[in-house]
Amino acid sequence: NSADISGGGRHSLLRQLAPVCAGATLTALGIRALLRVTAEFDAPRASVITSARKVCTFLLSCVLFKKHYTACHFVGGVLTMVGSILVHRSLSHAKQHSHESIPVSNSDRITTS
Repeated sequence: NSADISGGGRHSLLRQLAPVCAGATLTALGIRALLRVTAEFDAPRASVITSARKVCTFLLSCVLFKKHYTACHFVGGVLTMVGSILVHRSLSHAKQHSHESIPVSNSDRITTS
């Protein structure tokens, strides 16, 4: 039937393509934001932000697609966030101590006269 293709077919095709186009657009925006974060911040901070984004994406998918959210999901999200924060603190702490313990020889010292 040509009537089915010309009238209802376009609307059906648009209804099928709209989520795909929206998903592609949001993915492109997310990747752009992720690249900007990794360019502006150090690796541990970018890791924390990326992990937080993953947790938020999972929670949003549970709300939008009516997925069952169990205690295991909650524990996994909490462990992911805590692990990322601990890695960030550990690396920040190690970075601070590495700057403090750099030995300076007498020949490297700058003297003002």
